[in-house]
Amino acid sequence: MKSTLEELKNYQSDAVVNRFIETWDLPFSEAKDIFEETKKWLWLSAYNQELKNSSIILAISQSTKLLDEMWHTFILFTKDYHDFCDRYFGYYVHHFPTPKSHYEQTIREYEENPDFVMSRNEKIFAAQYELIYDVLGEETLIKWYSDYLEKYTDDYMKKIWRWSYSPYDTRVRASVRLSSIMS
Repeated sequence: MKSTLEELKNYQSDAVVNRFIETWDLPFSEAKDIFEETKKWLWLSAYNQELKNSSIILAISQSTKLLDEMWHTFILFTKDYHDFCDRYFGYYVHHFPTPKSHYEQTIREYEENPDFVMSRNEKIFAAQYELIYDVLGEETLIKWYSDYLEKYTDDYMKKIWRWSYSPYDTRVRASVRLSSIMS
């Protein structure tokens, strides 16, 4: 690992945080905290990748969905994200979204043998939780998989999602509408 987690905490980007809150209706301070937690997720991903023979799969779940959304936002700042990865990890940390075909396969497997799928998922997440606990600590594990699970429910996520309309879009929408020019 090129940098420690403590060194990584020094990286700040209000531009990423501000872009995130254009899509997610959250206070700046909360979005900034999500950015801090996303940096920890990225560091953990790089750490896990560097472990020799690591069979631990790091998977985004409902409770860590906003970390994934912040990661998406960070990636939009392509140069900043690339420079961040190079500086702190020495290589680009890729994002691998789960394809629809994987979800469909999991559903088929679950319909055929629900106990097997549940057991497999429990093992995957137990290993992930253990890694998080050992490397990032109990506080992070509780925050991501208890606090976030309680707060960031499906209903809450629907309420704070601004769809694709940023505050900027709503301010300028009338000025770019063709009908206002044609009047």
